[in-house]
Amino acid sequence: MTLSYTFRLITRNWWRNKLFFVISVLSLAIGLACANLLLAFVIYESNIEADNPNRENILYMSQTFPMDITKTISYISGEVPQLIKDKYPEIKDFVRFQRIDNLSFLINKDQMADISLISTDSSFVHFFPYESIQGDINKVFSSPHKIALTEKFAKQVTGDNYPIGQFMRLKSKGDGMTTKKEETDYEIVAILKNRDQSFLSFDLSFASSTCQF
Repeated sequence: MTLSYTFRLITRNWWRNKLFFVISVLSLAIGLACANLLLAFVIYESNIEADNPNRENILYMSQTFPMDITKTISYISGEVPQLIKDKYPEIKDFVRFQRIDNLSFLINKDQMADISLISTDSSFVHFFPYESIQGDINKVFSSPHKIALTEKFAKQVTGDNYPIGQFMRLKSKGDGMTTKKEETDYEIVAILKNRDQSFLSFDLSFASSTCQF
């Protein structure tokens, strides 16, 4: 059977079964489109740090999950990074994060729950160069009870009127184990420009040294 005869049979079958032909072509086109999108996403993600001049000098610390040794978690005891930095002089700096859940806030008599808040070290601004739309993020780490809001969260709360200088009360509901019930007032001193492509996502941030929860 020659190749030309084979093609004629295929063409004839397609002509007789037009619906099958259309479904096959559409399936192939959709499959190729999805494959191209997936490949483009993988290439983009793999090159997201390509322009970072310090990418080879960054170390991420994690440990084995005690409940499942096949998994790792990012939790490290708070004093460990400083001990490591003191022991190894080649380590220039470190930054720690603590995500605090189970919180609500009150501002201008408006209350909202399920906010995303992180407490971090003053070195945060060295590792993540967030731009301040209003205010100064360095004030968060220079004095107690100061807090920074992201642009997206600030617009969600007060619209286009950024609440610089206003106070917001953070309330911890407490879970009986890791957090206790607390209410603390914080002054809003900075509005941070959105970083849509950042893996780090939060609504509010304050200094870990002033964390009350």
